[in-house]
Amino acid sequence: RAQQFRDVMRRLRTFPTRDVSPDVLVAVRDQLRHEEAQASADRALAASLRGFAEGIPSGSRMAWRKPLIEVVQALAEAPDAVRDRFVASQKAKLEPGTTDEARFALAMSGFVVGSDAVVPDLATAALYWEARDLVRDYVAGQDEAARGDALRRLDELKLPNEPARPVTTRRLDLVTRLAQRMPPPWHDDSATQGEIRVHRVVDAAEDSADYTVLLPPEYHPLRSYPAVVALHDGRGPHAAIDWCKEEGARRGYVVIAPEYNQSGEPRDYFYTEKEHAAVELALRDARRRYAIDSDRVFVGGPLVGGNMAWDFGLAHPDRFAGAFAISGLPGKYVFRYLPHVEKLPLYVVEGDLAPASNEVVFGEVLKPLILKAFDATYVEYWRRGLEDFPEEAPAVFDWMDRRRREPCPRAFDISTARVSDDRFYGIVIRDFQPGRATAPEVAEPFGKNLNPATIKMKSSSLSNLINIQVDGIRRLDVWVSPKLIDFTRKIEVRINGKPYFKGLPEPNLEPLLEDLRLRGDRHQVYWLKVSAG
Repeated sequence: RAQQFRDVMRRLRTFPTRDVSPDVLVAVRDQLRHEEAQASADRALAASLRGFAEGIPSGSRMAWRKPLIEVVQALAEAPDAVRDRFVASQKAKLEPGTTDEARFALAMSGFVVGSDAVVPDLATAALYWEARDLVRDYVAGQDEAARGDALRRLDELKLPNEPARPVTTRRLDLVTRLAQRMPPPWHDDSATQGEIRVHRVVDAAEDSADYTVLLPPEYHPLRSYPAVVALHDGRGPHAAIDWCKEEGARRGYVVIAPEYNQSGEPRDYFYTEKEHAAVELALRDARRRYAIDSDRVFVGGPLVGGNMAWDFGLAHPDRFAGAFAISGLPGKYVFRYLPHVEKLPLYVVEGDLAPASNEVVFGEVLKPLILKAFDATYVEYWRRGLEDFPEEAPAVFDWMDRRRREPCPRAFDISTARVSDDRFYGIVIRDFQPGRATAPEVAEPFGKNLNPATIKMKSSSLSNLINIQVDGIRRLDVWVSPKLIDFTRKIEVRINGKPYFKGLPEPNLEPLLEDLRLRGDRHQVYWLKVSAG
């Protein structure tokens, strides 16, 4: 599970034989034989691909040299991450009449689009690799003109006719597959395990953020790792790294520690848009640099970081698989966002001597959520106060190991009362009605003066309908996911009873690619953007 396969092999080969039961020794030896046989099969697959490449026409051989090197390197360094991409080509060797060229095409196309979308035609496989490079150029590109050129070339690619895939979705589906299987667009081959790196990111709005990242042992950009956004306790990102690093390394987590405190401000949390922007920018940048599984990203921290974990997690439930707060207190917006725990699992740790731990945190906040059967866990330490509880780290990571985000729920209810809390599962608020978004400096400690805007979304696969009810919002964008709607049929997007889109969507790659470039979330993908208001 931690994806530390070299360490597993080392432990199997050096497993002690004295004073160990025969059953355990048999199990260890069987496991070692299985792993060695699998490694031998991976080497044989790489050798067969090199052999197939020698047999393809000389005019094509040089063009395939670089892709072949990439595939062979992947099989040598991270075979566990790419093995399933070659299932179709491996099955083909059992089918009589399959040529070596066809098997090579099946393997090379499977590497970039997956084994369920392979092609036996070498020219089409080459087109897929060209498209993969163009997708990477777009999502990694800093220059707008270069991105425009990559988009134009993607639109001009002559895709083969596929009766099973309508023309309206073929190009969108291809780009989605390519994006989900390529390494992170900004990945750095020099990134190594155990190395603490610091990045600075500046967005188009001139917001900036520094964050520190720690990679797990045996990190490889072709694998997919869970991540924790570790919010520090007021002492800076290195304190957050220290709280998470031992369990994070043992379980194979990427640890992202943003500096959310503003320069010159007290080391506290103030519920501001700038603090939220710092964490959001750090997460987006990390997803573009590192192999992060966006459906297994968590947020949490102790003390002041716990205060922010309550607020940031519940304000952005679509970003995370769960949130944990260690000696953190809910405040302001949190009391209006508590229903979001239906979608965001919560793990809370308090000492019974901490202020308001039993009366407010458990009695008024968590107990009602637990009675509703929401996924909320409360841990209370006897005769302990406001502490960072480092001994809870194993339990917190064990809790995280068992949870995944639902990236595109079929229905949800959301409340939002702050300008920065503007995106929920593809619904992006562009403008609030007056009085519905409240600045943090005037929000009351228990949020009683808030008048949040609301969003209710339901989708129907039978009617191919997205039905949205909003209150307190002037303008919004609706991003439609292929996980909710069948893009081969007519689609309807209805807001407050009024249809804003109805019909068969035109294939348009730009919204898809631009969203991938900006957010870096390759699991929460949208094929259509509808603006309203």
